[in-house]
Amino acid sequence: MFSITTCTVTINNGKLLKYSIESIVNYVSEIFIFDDSTNEFDRNPYLDELDKYENVKIFRTNRFGKDLGKKKQYLVDNANNNIVMRWDDDFILYNIHLLEYIYKELSSSRLDTIVTKNPNIAFTFNYLRNEHPICGEIYLYKKHLIKFGKLYGFCDFPIKGRVNRIDIERPLFLHLWNFKSYENMCFREYMSQYLCDPIYDNYYEYCFVNDFPTQSYNFNTIIGYKQNKISEYRNYKYNYKKDVSEINDPINFNILDKEFVEYIDSNYKISNFFSKNSKLFKYETIETHNIQNIHFTKDRTLGNMMNIYLFEKLCGFKHNHVELDKPHFLINSSITNENENSIIWGSGITQNSDVVSFSNIITKITNPNVKFKNIYCVRGPNTKKLIEQQYGISITHFGHPLLLMPLLYKSDLKPIYKLGVAFNNFSLQKLTFHDENFKKIESKGDFTNYTKIECFVDKLLECKFVITNVLDVMVLCHGYNIPVVFVNENSFDSEFSIIDYFNGMYENNVQCRTYYKGQNILKYFKNIKSIYVGPDFVKERQTDLIQSCPFIDKGLKPLLLKMV
Repeated sequence: MFSITTCTVTINNGKLLKYSIESIVNYVSEIFIFDDSTNEFDRNPYLDELDKYENVKIFRTNRFGKDLGKKKQYLVDNANNNIVMRWDDDFILYNIHLLEYIYKELSSSRLDTIVTKNPNIAFTFNYLRNEHPICGEIYLYKKHLIKFGKLYGFCDFPIKGRVNRIDIERPLFLHLWNFKSYENMCFREYMSQYLCDPIYDNYYEYCFVNDFPTQSYNFNTIIGYKQNKISEYRNYKYNYKKDVSEINDPINFNILDKEFVEYIDSNYKISNFFSKNSKLFKYETIETHNIQNIHFTKDRTLGNMMNIYLFEKLCGFKHNHVELDKPHFLINSSITNENENSIIWGSGITQNSDVVSFSNIITKITNPNVKFKNIYCVRGPNTKKLIEQQYGISITHFGHPLLLMPLLYKSDLKPIYKLGVAFNNFSLQKLTFHDENFKKIESKGDFTNYTKIECFVDKLLECKFVITNVLDVMVLCHGYNIPVVFVNENSFDSEFSIIDYFNGMYENNVQCRTYYKGQNILKYFKNIKSIYVGPDFVKERQTDLIQSCPFIDKGLKPLLLKMV
């Protein structure tokens, strides 16, 4: 191995990081990676694989904020070798013999650096970036030569003094210039300006303020702006003559890892417009490398469909539905299954059979399959206490995710019905409605898009009072400040789930529920109405949910908290 330290700052470019580092791992003695992610949502899962190599060291710290220059300099300052190499997470070593030659020359001469001419591969292996086809900066050099700092509008400009250098007209590595997700391509557009800005901690908020300096905005405004910006890259029409140039010296694929080549060919593609002779093309890649996976039962129930709504409205990305065998977020669901890949946010123990209780004091989880990858927030204090005692961990936050709906969807509708009855469909069919001021609301149906979910919320908002045997409906009513009482009869929610939720929303063990049954629920509506007690901790639970949510951008959380 060569006594070289490579320095890479990365956030999440997916599997390309793995191929990039593995192309050098057998040749350089020290590989430093600065992981710039915040949690599982944007952390590259392939870092775990790379961490197994003895010469790879991964650094994680938030003390440098968003100053990319300080992060790069931190890696260089910690290097144990005199020769360092700037190694971006989209570089692939192409010429090992040239690396050996440069290393020997720098080790035995007064040269500070040897600069190579590295192709900026664009879109596919067949093209170069037309504007800058060659990447010819200083990358491999003696440690003292460069200090990263703020200059010319960059916070990571490589500042150097007098340089003793030679140039070689051959490539050392391939730079896969735009082999990125649409999100990463979008971020790259104004990355330097944003990283130098001292005010904003979210890229899209920074861009929005610069695009619309006089316009007021909130969290939802920025998420909508983010979705539009990413969509622009998804639909952008590139031009063969303006944006790319064909490679004159074809790549020698025999020296590249076959799996890597297959990965690039499968995940980054060009699609032509109109006809084969068209000058225009689209670039096909993925939306983001962040975790978009959520697990839920496809049963068309309100809660499961609203989980999708919440996820997409809070992070700005489309969801992927996955089974339990893949890493995923578990939102407003049960954590009693074999789900060791689950990242828990707002879920809880669900089945009564999963706990042992004595005199209403919960003592133990009996289901041995209660598993999870990480917990950020649980549904209520009973789940919190149970898991803390059983597993010896600390859980800071709890709350039901649907409490955030009023922050994401607002309506100007005024209540016109005296009563809304929002039961599960099984119970609703057993009731006969005679009063036209009583509204019948089905809680299971076609909630497959945003409009239909918002339409359901509107139905609740049209009611001055709601009776329900669906816990998710009660949560929505609490969030929207609609008086509501829970009915026990024929509820599909477990007793544990109901009490868990109530204990997180009320002081002094208040349970706002009734035991009236059947048609008596409508007959004695006034009696039921009189037992209503408003929840005590709506804002506290909303705050808990926002502060703990792993897929809300940290820089946007203050905006959302202002809406509580």
